[in-house]
Amino acid sequence: MKKKTVWNKVLWLVVGAVFLEVSLRAGAYVYLEIREASNPINSSHEVPEGEADRGANVYRILCLGESTTAGDGVTSWPEQLEEVLNSRSHIFRFEVFNAGVAGTNTAFILSRLEDNLEKYDPHIVISMMGMNDGDALHVRYDAPPAWSPASVIGALRIVRLFSLIWDGIKSTKKESVEVRVVREKDHFIKRLDRNEEVEFMTRINQLIRQNRFDEIVAAYERALQEHPDSDWLYYGLGEYLFIHGRKDDSVVKLFEKVVELNPNQYNAHDRLGQIYRERMEWTKAVALFQEALRIDPNVPDAFFNLVECYSALGKKALAKEMLKKAIELDFQHDRSLHNFVVGQFRFEEGFAEELESISKKTGISVVPVDPSVDTTRYHYRKLYEILNSRNIMYIAMQYPLLDVDEIKRMFVGTEEIVFVSNRENFSSSLRHGSYEEYFIDRCYKTFGHATPKGDILIAENLASAILKKLGFYSPPDPTTSPLTALPRRQLP
Repeated sequence: MKKKTVWNKVLWLVVGAVFLEVSLRAGAYVYLEIREASNPINSSHEVPEGEADRGANVYRILCLGESTTAGDGVTSWPEQLEEVLNSRSHIFRFEVFNAGVAGTNTAFILSRLEDNLEKYDPHIVISMMGMNDGDALHVRYDAPPAWSPASVIGALRIVRLFSLIWDGIKSTKKESVEVRVVREKDHFIKRLDRNEEVEFMTRINQLIRQNRFDEIVAAYERALQEHPDSDWLYYGLGEYLFIHGRKDDSVVKLFEKVVELNPNQYNAHDRLGQIYRERMEWTKAVALFQEALRIDPNVPDAFFNLVECYSALGKKALAKEMLKKAIELDFQHDRSLHNFVVGQFRFEEGFAEELESISKKTGISVVPVDPSVDTTRYHYRKLYEILNSRNIMYIAMQYPLLDVDEIKRMFVGTEEIVFVSNRENFSSSLRHGSYEEYFIDRCYKTFGHATPKGDILIAENLASAILKKLGFYSPPDPTTSPLTALPRRQLP
């Protein structure tokens, strides 16, 4: 009797899971049908015959992406973009079509590309894509999937749903904006008294939860007036500004002050190296990463950073040497950086054999490049290839708060692509407003789905890039725009 009861429970769980899976897929189908019916191409944007040629003063823009693009179909950034462009342009009329589909990946986006191009006949295509690839089947859109039990399970909508729920639960346990509180093992010469330090950090964490950027900076500055020789405070302020996207000279000076007070502080050297690396001042970055390794020669990240720097300087032999050392220390330590640096060399003759040789000598299993990164890169390149063959302008836009260089690295560097960053605009806005003003959730750890205000921020930023690329620039109205107006660029 007891055994039968257990089996009944299992049966009900299976039935419930199947019902939920079918419901999710049916809901997705209905959503697509509703979006298709409501898309402006089927209503007010119907282009009369003969008006679709490229000489007309109508620019059609197709937006590709996942749920962060799809939005609610009313206040999403593609809808906002059309309004912003037409309010700032008196020469062209813009029609923007939202082909974003929630829960999809780059393979799905590419599989629908030809149909979308045929249907919308765009002059410009904008993509904001890739974040869902890590949870998807890692196959190329033009290749048959390699089925396995793990891949089948990973493709289930119910698995994706519970994964998002779990990520949400984990994110609520973190601070709204993480400040890397200095670990005990990190070396600082001058900290505060224990009670004073606890009180100070308690206050800082309260302000972090409230996203009160200016008050946090002011609190650090007051503390530094009382303790002008505290390398710990200088580092704390510099780190807070750094993770908010601030990498200007004022932040450099904070980290330089830490190094002046404490020449053996690893993290300050590392942060300075990262700033100069992003500025592409490769020689300065190399010197700082080398100094960081002098302090602690067992950190794989520093070697990975040197790989990128030496590669940019054209010193491939040194870059490979640094990569080997990083692998010998800990091949798995930083997958994202590993994927980039291996991507730099994996197609070079003989490098795969070198990795295999390292594996045999060290006994370390050389893990292949993350398939999701390879797949994403392939689809970005394929998207550009298809658009370029049709003479369609391609705009590759990065998600809010992420580094646009991650997308740039997927290409050779000679392609005619407009790259748009949403890091600076969102970082600046978050200094003066709360996270909740711009995002409705934290589904992607550092950012989430945008609120209408966040979508406006994306649309304004994107409109400026489009108008500039087209050869003219009409600045946003400062009374209505969240962005700062730029100088007008006249038509030639």
